[in-house]
Amino acid sequence: HQAGLTTTAVYLGKQKALIYCGILYLVSAIFSFPSLWWMSIIGGIVYLTMIGISYCYEDIFWLYKKFPVVNLIIGFSLFRYILLFYS
Repeated sequence: HQAGLTTTAVYLGKQKALIYCGILYLVSAIFSFPSLWWMSIIGGIVYLTMIGISYCYEDIFWLYKKFPVVNLIIGFSLFRYILLFYS
């Protein structure tokens, strides 16, 4: 907001943006389940847990700093899973 950009979070506000992201993570996990099985479940649980924690606290910057690490771990795990089971 301070940068003058209208992002989804600025437009929707914190609570609605978290609900929106949670819905998108859930839909992603559901649609990827036929191909990725348990990886979809694990990824969905991890991201939805982080969204749930974010929803409960006012100051969530400490948690947002962890998203790049979570993205790295989930992305690498997906890469290995696809490499091992689909090649």
